[in-house]
Amino acid sequence: MAQFVVEAREQLQAAGDGLLQLETAPGDASAVDAVFRSLHTVKGGAGLFQFPALNRLLHETEQVLHALRGGELRAEADTVDLLLDAVDQAQEWIEQMAGQGVESLHAVAADGLLARLEALLGKSETVAQDGEPGVSVPADNDWERLASIPLSSRIRAFTRLYEQGRSQCHLLSLEPDSGALLAGQDPLAWAMAVPGFLALGAQATEAGTDVDGLDTFRFQMRLQVLSSGPADSLERIENPPGRVTAMRELPLSALLCLDGDARPLAAEEELLAGLRRALERDDAVALEHAIKAGLELFDRGLWVHRGLTWLQALQELEGVPLAWKQALVEAIAVRRQPCLNEAVQSISRPAGGAGEAWELPDGAGGLFVDEPVPADNDADMDPAMAGFFDGAPGLPASSVEAVEADPRPGSPPVGSGDPDAGVKTRKPSSHVNVDAQRLDELGELVGELIVARNGLPYLARRAEQDYGSRRLSREIKEQGQLLERVTGEIQRAVSAVQMQPVSTTFQRFRRLTRDIARKLDKQVTLVLEGEQTQADRQVLAAMVDPLTHLVRNSLDHGIEPPAERRQAGKPETGRLVLRARHAGDWLELEVADDGRGLDPEAIAARALDKGVVSAEALAGMDTMEKQRLIFAPGFSTAEAVSEVSGRGVGMDAVKASVESLGGCIGLDSQPGEGSRVTLSLPLSMAVSRVLLVRSGAQDVGIPIEPVVEIVRRSPEDQHHVRHQPVIMVREQVLPVMSLGERLGTAAGEAQSAESEVREVREGGHIDFVILDWQSRRIALRVDAVGEDMEVVAKPLEGLLKGSDLFSGHSLLGDGRILFILDMKGLMA
Repeated sequence: MAQFVVEAREQLQAAGDGLLQLETAPGDASAVDAVFRSLHTVKGGAGLFQFPALNRLLHETEQVLHALRGGELRAEADTVDLLLDAVDQAQEWIEQMAGQGVESLHAVAADGLLARLEALLGKSETVAQDGEPGVSVPADNDWERLASIPLSSRIRAFTRLYEQGRSQCHLLSLEPDSGALLAGQDPLAWAMAVPGFLALGAQATEAGTDVDGLDTFRFQMRLQVLSSGPADSLERIENPPGRVTAMRELPLSALLCLDGDARPLAAEEELLAGLRRALERDDAVALEHAIKAGLELFDRGLWVHRGLTWLQALQELEGVPLAWKQALVEAIAVRRQPCLNEAVQSISRPAGGAGEAWELPDGAGGLFVDEPVPADNDADMDPAMAGFFDGAPGLPASSVEAVEADPRPGSPPVGSGDPDAGVKTRKPSSHVNVDAQRLDELGELVGELIVARNGLPYLARRAEQDYGSRRLSREIKEQGQLLERVTGEIQRAVSAVQMQPVSTTFQRFRRLTRDIARKLDKQVTLVLEGEQTQADRQVLAAMVDPLTHLVRNSLDHGIEPPAERRQAGKPETGRLVLRARHAGDWLELEVADDGRGLDPEAIAARALDKGVVSAEALAGMDTMEKQRLIFAPGFSTAEAVSEVSGRGVGMDAVKASVESLGGCIGLDSQPGEGSRVTLSLPLSMAVSRVLLVRSGAQDVGIPIEPVVEIVRRSPEDQHHVRHQPVIMVREQVLPVMSLGERLGTAAGEAQSAESEVREVREGGHIDFVILDWQSRRIALRVDAVGEDMEVVAKPLEGLLKGSDLFSGHSLLGDGRILFILDMKGLMA
């Protein structure tokens, strides 16, 4: 089930994306086909689990897609809404199945959806013309019943009926009594005696039954009988060894039903292109070569192989319309059932082809007739049923067609998601599915390796200082350099595995933007830029909610309704941009719109009214500071709370989420022109680089990203402006902040560590670390500057968990704990 859930999530996500694309391009047949393939793949896998409601929902959804492709329906907004709702319901069931099992699913949840889908289909009108490829869907479960009949038998029946000029046949479903054999009845002999008998199929009455599980004295099969006999003679059949549950009159084209493993195949597109070219040129030789190549390339049991087998059969018949073959090729491509022109009577039959309906000759005991079809085409019968036929009482073994599954070792299981798995000459897959938890564990181990590596310089110093062995110290350093190189390569490899394209996050906003815009009656175009930008999957996962808040705010507060945009001289359709890019070792995510923008005075008045800021503080704010009040807790410009926004927690939550990852948030807005919010985040959350500094006896780490440079100044270079110490750096006056004061280090502690500090002060010089954080630059005064190093940051726990000054801690090589400064708390 776990594998099915993973694949179902991917396919349903692809189906949702395809529906959104279809709405923007209603005539895009490729989008319809892509959505159909995704849903059909999920439907095929769902058949393994006992929950018919999911299959029914997907089947009805496929029917709507058939109607869209055939021109019977149009991809209007309401139709796409309904299809998206169906996909949402399927996704909800899949998630429930993953968490609580199939038993937790409730079919009643989709009753309303099914009724809407059926109503939509009931209103559609057929517009397809005879002879044109389209969609044909026999009623009830005829596809499944016909699929139980071996492919070779269906081909022979189709050929016989076609050559006789017949356009219809009958399918009887017999459910024999389980005690029929003990009562002296032979269901198989009865089936073969049906007037106009053509072929026989069988299904186990109990799912999962194999040959070993069959009871020799009980009949545990459901039979499907294909007949060319007239309906009145079939209705007069007497003494059936059970219950005839259905008798269906089917068009000849219904026999040409496709089945098998419908996975996408890597070499398929090239083959289909060759088939299409051959049909367009009506080149029989090229078509036969392409069919032969495909049959040799793909495994039996695959949808493609079965479709090619049918195409080969049609090619061998005389007078088959070209439209039939074209419809079959397209059905192979999009994994749907073909629709053929059923006016067989109008087709000129080959000489000698006319005659009465063929019936089984007296005394014949075989299930199948005429010359045998190669065994390569007979991989479609359940091996359990084939084994049962081999030992069926009263049935000569020589008359039974042995149909087995593909015997070659390594044949892929049905439902495998590997696109190359169905190709006979296949290469090992280059992709594997790995549980995210295992990736996290691998990252943890890399972190432990880095901690161990960082201990080698400490050991080298001890070897020289405590034991007086420079040689040992040098050897430790050499090994440390080697280990540093190898560890760095491992770290980069693990980081690459953790990386994902931003598209995995951005794509979900297509649906969100569409739904909110429709709810607000606005016209919005979503533009995604930089989708292939790579970032740590944990960073991207953490940014889903912040980006959702930003998109909602842009749609609700930013982009105006069409009438207001017209009055402002703007296009009626607003533009919302999600952009991703790398900025050094940082990831920048940007949400921009061309809406109203932020009015700083209106924001200031609102903040004052809500008590977010005082009048005195407001008087000293510039335009940017007023606009940034939107990040204050509880602030909102909305007059009323709506489903979309207005609760006053959105932008504050965005800011908190970004800063919790060590990032920062930027804002740029022009009234009447639009707004742009930029989230700057570290590319990875696993390993960080910090600058080691000391204040008194305490070592702390400063994140390397805001560090601009390190400067040394004499005490005389430090001045005071309005009681604020400052220094001059590159002709710029920078305020000085003492790390000791921020940490609460006592003056006495600093003096007691004077002997350690003197080594780096070089005769009275003071070290300053120049920091630039959110457009604010300061000079941080420290007692000593150490090396920059990679550390694995861990969250704070216990009494320090709520600290505003530290963002986390790490372990140094000598076993000491290193606290890492939080830039937001430091600069507060």
